[in-house]
Amino acid sequence: MQEKIELVDFKGKFAEYFMKWTLDHKDEIEKDELDEQELYYDLYDKWLEEANSEFGGKAPKDYFEDAEDKRLLLSALIDYIKQGISVPDPLVNSIVRHGDETYPIILSILMNTDIYEDLDPDTVDEIRAECVSLIWDMGKEHPYLRYAELLVGQEEDSKLAEILCEILMDRDGDVLDRLYEGYEKAGTYARTCIIDILSSHGDERAKELIKEELLKGKLDKLFLCSKLMMYNDPEASLIIKNQMSSPDNDYYAYRELRNMYEELTGEILDTEDFSGDPTYEVEKYIFEEEDDEK
Repeated sequence: MQEKIELVDFKGKFAEYFMKWTLDHKDEIEKDELDEQELYYDLYDKWLEEANSEFGGKAPKDYFEDAEDKRLLLSALIDYIKQGISVPDPLVNSIVRHGDETYPIILSILMNTDIYEDLDPDTVDEIRAECVSLIWDMGKEHPYLRYAELLVGQEEDSKLAEILCEILMDRDGDVLDRLYEGYEKAGTYARTCIIDILSSHGDERAKELIKEELLKGKLDKLFLCSKLMMYNDPEASLIIKNQMSSPDNDYYAYRELRNMYEELTGEILDTEDFSGDPTYEVEKYIFEEEDDEK
């Protein structure tokens, strides 16, 4: 029985094929004015279908199909990521196509932390992001509570953080509770994600978190106030109006807060004088030029 799938750099192999083909057909490309990007994808589709000695005589698209033990497919996926080689489309397609067998393995990878002991955090996140994408492609049930736990631990923007946030944005109930419970131990980036998700549901707990964070001054003020707008109530309007008078505002921050307040209340405010602020001076100059033309 096969014990391991030998890794082949599909992207590198095709790059060599594409370069050779374009050199051999240079006159044809110039004569027909072929679009290089369109040509690239057409040749890639053709290359995937043709038998290739570098893939044991198989077509590249079939390279992973002989793996009887589907755990080998996931092992190959992890090895590709660990070695910094682009994950081949045929591998992804094979994992998705055999979803009934590979889905439980993917869940195990997402749930288990022991297998990552020798890997750096970025590599771990990349593996997890690929697993989440695979479940999405399969149309299988996501482990939402696990996703909430993973999001709480995110320290910066990444492919994993973005896909987790996107998936959890539509969830409610237990997922929102799990995110709220993890807020205190979450870092700055994860806190913004949690507030973003909770506020999109009009969850009152997010409003309280926003009020606390505005007092602390550690999270972005404009982001927090933009999330308050989801509540569209007098309290949100008052908080935003109070933030407008903060002494640390530059003109840009003041203008954005004023726009939020006016959108919520319909009340039009006079513009405060920010003489000396570059953005204010440019805006003032533009308005004066427009008035002169009238």
